[in-house]
Amino acid sequence: PIRIPLQRKYQPFSGPRRVGVYPNFEIDISELDGFYFGEESPFQENDRPVETGIYIPDDVERVAEGGSAIYLRQRGYGRLLRGMMGLELNLEGPDGGDLQRLHLLDTTPSLDPFLLKDAFDRSKFTYTGSIFDLSAEEEFEIKKIIIERTKKIVGFALGGNETSDSKKDERSSKRFVDAIWDPSLPEARVFVEAFRIEADEVDKVFSGWKGVSYYQYSFSSNINGIRELSAWFRSNQSRPLDAAANASYMENLEMHKRQVFGKYERLLKNTIGVFREYDAAYTTFYNDRDPLPLREFLRTAQQRYWVLGFACSALFHCVHILERERSQARGGRFTFDQISEILTRMMTTMGSEVRTDLPG
Repeated sequence: PIRIPLQRKYQPFSGPRRVGVYPNFEIDISELDGFYFGEESPFQENDRPVETGIYIPDDVERVAEGGSAIYLRQRGYGRLLRGMMGLELNLEGPDGGDLQRLHLLDTTPSLDPFLLKDAFDRSKFTYTGSIFDLSAEEEFEIKKIIIERTKKIVGFALGGNETSDSKKDERSSKRFVDAIWDPSLPEARVFVEAFRIEADEVDKVFSGWKGVSYYQYSFSSNINGIRELSAWFRSNQSRPLDAAANASYMENLEMHKRQVFGKYERLLKNTIGVFREYDAAYTTFYNDRDPLPLREFLRTAQQRYWVLGFACSALFHCVHILERERSQARGGRFTFDQISEILTRMMTTMGSEVRTDLPG
């Protein structure tokens, strides 16, 4: 979550305001055996199944103990902001105004600095460079994934022959990457025509492509923690220190652990599956000069982007839950109550079904 400034009128709420993202799928996707995209996909109807909300704690001294969230797509959210926080959204201003800034956050499935910076850049909003806490080196590492792969499609898109060490192709690749970040450039039009992308789908295709590439980078950066959590579930360390004292409850705990681990494994398997499809589409294109799998992947990139946004965030947060608790535990072992709490929090983290308790 991140803090945001808002213009104030009326009696202001004195506590912290945090912006967070919340899943809003029609189904629990951690129960799916596989992710399917395209026609009749369970993700097709809701093209933005993760929402942005402003969290208001009941007690500003105990933020983690509960509160209320106002979602930017719920009916009457402006009235709720006024009633609960004493805030009047500023609709105008040189920086785009509060309302535009809030809804800009709602165009990304997670609040990662790279994605937010890209959203602000695309919308031409001004911002302080340090707000996203993203170094130029880190930004380049993420873009490099696209740069390397773009080299392989330059020749096809421009109707020439690719030579990997050609300076001309290097310049073309750079222009293509620039075009992905700015679809108004001429190179974007060439790419769109080469892959037969509909004009009204260009922004979605390009933002989805960047998003999938970002999550592939982020996933690989977090892979060690992901593997360690999988190993923890299977190891004796996930058995309580006081198991003997809680023998009559251990069967229920083990059942709970299997349920949580099952969700985690399905999300992990299906996330890896999306990245494998991504890699396979490029391999088929590069080796066989067959653009169809890549074209299909790009056509559904927006769906994949939003699903990955939830899945990766859920996996990373589960890892963080264990790491944080381990840092406070002696020898990395937990009591029965501690493991029950860890499993409950992980279960909640991986839940994705639509909310039914929103105020009018």
